[in-house]
Amino acid sequence: MNKSETKEETEPQEESLEVILSWKSHPLKRSTVKASIAVGAVLLSVIIGSWYMESIVFGALAGVVMFGSLAKFFLPTTYSFDAKGVTVKSTTQTFTRPWKMFRSFYKDKNGVLLSPFIGPSRLENFRGLYITFDGNRESVMEIIKEYVIPPANIGADKESDS
Repeated sequence: MNKSETKEETEPQEESLEVILSWKSHPLKRSTVKASIAVGAVLLSVIIGSWYMESIVFGALAGVVMFGSLAKFFLPTTYSFDAKGVTVKSTTQTFTRPWKMFRSFYKDKNGVLLSPFIGPSRLENFRGLYITFDGNRESVMEIIKEYVIPPANIGADKESDS
């Protein structure tokens, strides 16, 4: 009983953080041309896989692999910003990354890459977090500029914590 009481007491504290910005990104709904191409690619992988391997099972496996690689396009993803960090919820997983983890960011026309490295690195695509815009580019960038510590202020941030 003590464990459940303790769990109930800690849950409201975690939920008490006010969400600064939250949105759902679903690229499949944005463009019918891109959606047609993606669905065609999955179907084509099933057909070619079945023909080449001479087995419907391998064709279906090829389709599952192709769908999995395009899951961020087919399935919605919810992004939330709060004072502690970024939360990403997809169909299969939910994870939160603290703001202090990110040291730089790079935006493009579709989103922004939050990087744990001060400067450009080959590893940032694997260790960083890509946030997709959904008609909210200005709001997202405003919050990221506020919370991601620029490289020039990293030393000052550590001194203020002491």
